[in-house]
Amino acid sequence: LTKADLDEVKKLIGLGTTENNTFLSISADSIVDMQGNKLVDIPNTNALLVSDHLPDIIKPTLDAFTLNLNNGKLVITFSETVHAQSLDTTKLTIVNRAGPTATRHRLTGGTLSTLNSTVVEVTLLDADLNDIKAVETLGTTTSDTLIIAGSGAITDMNSNVIDGVSDVNAVRSSQVFPDVTVPQLISFDFDPGASQLRLTFSETINASSFEPKQITVKSNGVGVSFTSLVLTGGTWSLVNSPIVILTLDKKDIDQIKVNTNLGTARSNTFVSSTSLLVADMSNNAVP
Repeated sequence: LTKADLDEVKKLIGLGTTENNTFLSISADSIVDMQGNKLVDIPNTNALLVSDHLPDIIKPTLDAFTLNLNNGKLVITFSETVHAQSLDTTKLTIVNRAGPTATRHRLTGGTLSTLNSTVVEVTLLDADLNDIKAVETLGTTTSDTLIIAGSGAITDMNSNVIDGVSDVNAVRSSQVFPDVTVPQLISFDFDPGASQLRLTFSETINASSFEPKQITVKSNGVGVSFTSLVLTGGTWSLVNSPIVILTLDKKDIDQIKVNTNLGTARSNTFVSSTSLLVADMSNNAVP
């Protein structure tokens, strides 16, 4: 059999795994003898039982993978058909180079494809994808995107478990799709008592690119009830994350507190910003 045919056979549960479920049917046109006589047909209804069956005892290996930083897809290719739902993603670690001193992130979960195949697709958890993006030296190109796997991370269709991939044998990604997705400010909380704005973005942002002077705090009223304040600065953590906690300058928080039409309730607390507010780890700016 070709490898492709063998992998297809292995996909089918209950076929070719024992002597009792391995039969052969063959058409008369499949072969002729030296005199040109056709083979005696063996139809499906009278298929021939295998006389000797050697079960699959070969362990699968992790051969290749790709990572997409936009949709969070980790696509892994194995040496043979594997049971897709048997993959334990917590035994997978993305590293930036081979060896024990590599920068790394161990996955905490993910959604698995359901089709048994040589290829398994993992949709990463947002937390894992954001943590990978937060490290500037990890997961940016094929040169700093490798994978290691713990023993038993996945099984093939005959329950042979993978031995794993060690630090020194880390498999390099064959392709990394760079992040071209524009980050979005999706929500915020305002705590006037702590003088803080907690801004939540759709993905990890580069904290060093954050510019609070691009934020306007405003009410939603009209006429005399409308008011707004362009921030003059503030302090924030330089940890790359989807969340920025901004401590407002005293003069800004004082300006907000003296205005009863601003920042006193959800109904009169809004923010707007410019495209210079912040960029993600691939320098994609907010709109």
